[in-house]
Amino acid sequence: MGRMEGRHAWNGAKEEWDVKPDVAVVIEHLQGTVAEVSFEMLAKGRELASSLGGRLLAVLAGHGMEAVVGQLGAADEVVVVEHEALAQYNPAAAERAVAEAVRAL
Repeated sequence: MGRMEGRHAWNGAKEEWDVKPDVAVVIEHLQGTVAEVSFEMLAKGRELASSLGGRLLAVLAGHGMEAVVGQLGAADEVVVVEHEALAQYNPAAAERAVAEAVRAL
């Protein structure tokens, strides 16, 4: 799983931070077939990330996701949570995996 470093910097003023926000899009898929809405969200995410001066991150959870990563070229970075437990759709496991990945960013 990738991690961004140095994206937040204190500018010296009280209670003010220079934040360069990244935009994360959670990729929906069913056994490697990416849902069309994920591509739509990547397009909107690109617009938002560009306007904020941040990067577009795609967050993908599953097992054997190499082929899916290749479909997500709109993202600056693809954060992959790979585990055998995610091979079959399990809402609770997927939710935990994505939440932990986003917190780690």
